[in-house]
Amino acid sequence: MRKHLTAGILLLGMILRLGYCWSVWPKELPNTDNYTLLASSFADTWSLAENGELSAHREPAYPLLLGLGFKLFGKNYGVVMALNCLLGGLTLLLICKAGELLFSPAVGLISLVIAAIYPPFIYYSARPIRETLIVFMASLCVLTLISAVRHNRPAGFITAGLANALAGLTTTPFLPFGLIMVPLTLAILAAWRRLRNALWIALYLAAFAALYFLWPLRNYMAFGTWVISTVGSGAGNNFYEYQIVPQELSGTPAHRKIISQDPVMQASGKLPPIEQEQFLWKAGRELIKQKPSAYVKLVAWRFLDLYRLVPNPRSYDIPYSTVYWVSALTNGWIIPLGLLGIVLARARPPELLLIYSFLFSLSFTFALVFTLLRYRLPLMPWLIILAASTLQRAWRRICAQSG
Repeated sequence: MRKHLTAGILLLGMILRLGYCWSVWPKELPNTDNYTLLASSFADTWSLAENGELSAHREPAYPLLLGLGFKLFGKNYGVVMALNCLLGGLTLLLICKAGELLFSPAVGLISLVIAAIYPPFIYYSARPIRETLIVFMASLCVLTLISAVRHNRPAGFITAGLANALAGLTTTPFLPFGLIMVPLTLAILAAWRRLRNALWIALYLAAFAALYFLWPLRNYMAFGTWVISTVGSGAGNNFYEYQIVPQELSGTPAHRKIISQDPVMQASGKLPPIEQEQFLWKAGRELIKQKPSAYVKLVAWRFLDLYRLVPNPRSYDIPYSTVYWVSALTNGWIIPLGLLGIVLARARPPELLLIYSFLFSLSFTFALVFTLLRYRLPLMPWLIILAASTLQRAWRRICAQSG
């Protein structure tokens, strides 16, 4: 019975995603954030290039994956829709599996229902950008770690290392988690559960490095300098810009006025991409040295703001009132129940430490540079699972009291 119910919910999730993609089918294939351009380049030349020149503008995983789709099936929106919906369906399976492994089949099923109808997951399935892949990788990279710890076999830690490297190649903020927080958390779990921590952590890091290093190596061969993540994607710009511009003024006339009058931003605009990135990162660090306490407060505010329940008013594809109420009616209860789930579950089972490590690492990494509510997407699979565990606990208590 449960298998049929799971299959039905998965089918519903896929229908919602495909239906939404169909309803917004564009007349022309969009090139949002240059992903379509990079994917088209890969389909044509087996390289990531913009305007005929090799590019490290974006992390490679999504444009390579989309480029393969374009190579096989042509450059059209149908490929974007099929890829994103496939990734969305696989994400639903991973969320269900994680809920079952960590808590119970009921939590897995509740998590599946919530994730299947969660509006942001559906919305981004129709966009030719990496967000759907990011959510998939957020689910996969932690689930492989949980499985590795549970089974305590070399192959599991190698698989987890490859999954976390691929996550870093999807979006750079996964790197601090994969390189720093995972080994630390595995060491804690190893001591707790008496695993062969040194060997298993070494296997994990070796697999991670073997896959991820291919990207910096490619960049060195292309540009003659080591580029660990990206160039020109705006990270350095955001790091500096949102220390001089209050984040709540983003996109307003006041924002543009501050930028137009700032000598550092004006000087950076005259530099080539790699030098501009380095210049703005350095300028941002100088600001921190001048006012360290102000930066600490800013990071703390961003960290908390990432868990805000409703977005600030600004320009959206749809009316703000719709965005507000959809967020209030979904995030308004998922996030509080998810955070409550952390308090209630604590570290039972111990593998939950990997989820807490992931949530903290990504939240803190974003807070160091810049935050948008869109950046919260990779946190949501795990908050949904924790919210589902809270709902199950509440239901059990109600049943116990009524019985």
